[in-house]
Amino acid sequence: MVWDTVLGFFVAIVLTLAFFVLAKVLFTQGYKLDKKQGYNRAWALLIFAIFAVILAGLLVINFFGLGLILKKLGGMILVAFGFFMLVKFPTVSDYQPEGFFWLAVVIGLFCTFFGIYLLLF
Repeated sequence: MVWDTVLGFFVAIVLTLAFFVLAKVLFTQGYKLDKKQGYNRAWALLIFAIFAVILAGLLVINFFGLGLILKKLGGMILVAFGFFMLVKFPTVSDYQPEGFFWLAVVIGLFCTFFGIYLLLF
């Protein structure tokens, strides 16, 4: 139980550090060309950030398992699809027959609730 929390904090810290370094290298102009070393410092930070992201991903997959991660990802996709079907599905009768609106509502509710179930359990 305690190791879950410790691993979660460790993964969050590693990912935060990696994305900070990636943002610093890619989105700022703080690393100008040095006459002797070129862009070596920027390349080293970029490689460090990529390996940190890979390490955090491997820790999560190793600790929680690929099945659980895929289950949660499927839940997020189902929630997004269900929300789309409930909110953004075309309701104008020019695009669809009249009975499709209620079909979209039923499919949207089912996908949303099943996706929430997969996310929570």
